[in-house]
Amino acid sequence: MKALLKRLEEGRQKFLTAKDLKNLPELYSQDGVRDPMVWVKFFNPYGRGTWFATEFSPEEGRFFGYVMGLGGDELGYFMLSDLRRIRAEREQNWKPMKLSAAKAYEKKLHGGV
Repeated sequence: MKALLKRLEEGRQKFLTAKDLKNLPELYSQDGVRDPMVWVKFFNPYGRGTWFATEFSPEEGRFFGYVMGLGGDELGYFMLSDLRRIRAEREQNWKPMKLSAAKAYEKKLHGGV
């Protein structure tokens, strides 16, 4: 776990903190939860795309969450390696909130309804 945390903290910013790793539930642990908690928000500073992470597998580097702005908003899996490849950034001031609130916040932030 320490080696993973060191890799995640390299570069311009901390991609995931020790607190994030502690708070993010394991994959599949929230199956059936209607409005899961979004623990971490990532965004593409060079283009479109917002990723709300609700679950994470440190072993696989795989998240589950909600993706917005890539042609269709949907729940699904996304990889830590893909976020790093496109140089996505972690929202540093993000406060964990329910998915419904996170979607409303993001739409309001970008001028949606």
